[in-house]
Amino acid sequence: MIPEPLNSLAEDSSVSNSQALALLSVGPGLTKDVKLANASLSVSMFQTLIHHFCTKAVSRLTWIDQPSHPWRTIVQSSLQYSACVQLSVSSLAAAHLSMTPGMSSEQSNSLFGIYCSLRDRCLRGLSAKMDSELRSSKSTVAESIDTIPAIEILASMLALCYTEVFVPGSHNWKIHLRACRRIINIYQLDARQSKSTDSVLKFLLKDINDMEILTGTTAFDNELLPFSSPSSQYGNTVSGWAFTSLIHKITTLERKRHLTKLANGALCSVNMSVWHRHAEEAHKRTMACPRLRSASQSQALRECFHALTRVYYYATLIYSYQAFATAEEKSSSISTLIDGLLKDVKYTIAGSTHDLSHDLFFPLFIAGVETTFNREQQVFVEKLFVESLSRTGIWCNYPALQFLRSLWSNPEHLLRHESWIDLARATVSTTGSFVVF
Repeated sequence: MIPEPLNSLAEDSSVSNSQALALLSVGPGLTKDVKLANASLSVSMFQTLIHHFCTKAVSRLTWIDQPSHPWRTIVQSSLQYSACVQLSVSSLAAAHLSMTPGMSSEQSNSLFGIYCSLRDRCLRGLSAKMDSELRSSKSTVAESIDTIPAIEILASMLALCYTEVFVPGSHNWKIHLRACRRIINIYQLDARQSKSTDSVLKFLLKDINDMEILTGTTAFDNELLPFSSPSSQYGNTVSGWAFTSLIHKITTLERKRHLTKLANGALCSVNMSVWHRHAEEAHKRTMACPRLRSASQSQALRECFHALTRVYYYATLIYSYQAFATAEEKSSSISTLIDGLLKDVKYTIAGSTHDLSHDLFFPLFIAGVETTFNREQQVFVEKLFVESLSRTGIWCNYPALQFLRSLWSNPEHLLRHESWIDLARATVSTTGSFVVF
């Protein structure tokens, strides 16, 4: 059942969850009605979920939100013809809403059941659509990069991937992310994107590439190593956020150096001044992006965003030191960088807006590793990490906090390795992988 057109989905970004609460407060029959996610899911519930996605959840999927966010364009343009897009974004909204503070246990459980039903229904629809597409267009699939099916499938799969980052304990985002890459390869989208004028397609490729890069920082089991693809070449142009490509460079070189060390037993030194320049250039490019500057609509948000870019300047630079620097270089430089990072983190969160809370997980993790022997800084990092988890609902980051807590309680583990990267790589088979997203 496709609801009527939803107008001005992004007009009121401050809308409360009262609609959802009202729909979820209908009494004892609610649990039975979770099965309404089949053909009987009401139009009003779909509209509430789509509205929540466009006004609340979507802001957690970008560095800084703005009314013209591509996900809103995808929803508004695809909602009327694509059941898969409708089901996937509704599933995401239900998962995110189920983790919203203030929900009763009954409301949260009901929303979680709706998320599961919508997700499963979407997966069945995607499976049928992909099977039909591949059977009917094997000879022409490579030429159909701008067709609606390719974008519809990719958008739905990416929405499912994002859905799972809001679900505590779920690792299914890995499955969906690999499926996104598979779709890109089948349709040869990476190789042909430069010829396309479709801004939605470019955005989807950029978003998938970004997620691969960010989850790749802690991937050591060959499941999700960062991809080196044309997507990274135009990612900065699309988003304006230059730090993701810098993180990609650091991670990729670290993995290559690790393989070299395994083969040869020795590594050449790295000139850290080069990475200082890379971090400075990323900061300048990000601050020079008109789209990001215009997205900071209030003075308070603008100042917080400026502080956030400085936070990422420090975080990426510290990450490069953790990956490449000698022990002497680390001891002489990282302490000062940590002080700068934590100072700007405090500035970022000091304002009345929490619009950037979801951007802090990577910097907090990078800083948290370096607070292993500083209890006061540990308390600050842990407190803010927990608050950000609760505020944003991005629960895929919780295992990263567990990694930090384990490190803080057993600092001798880090001393046995050159960096947290080597520690995580050495223990991935016993402790499992985690992500910082």
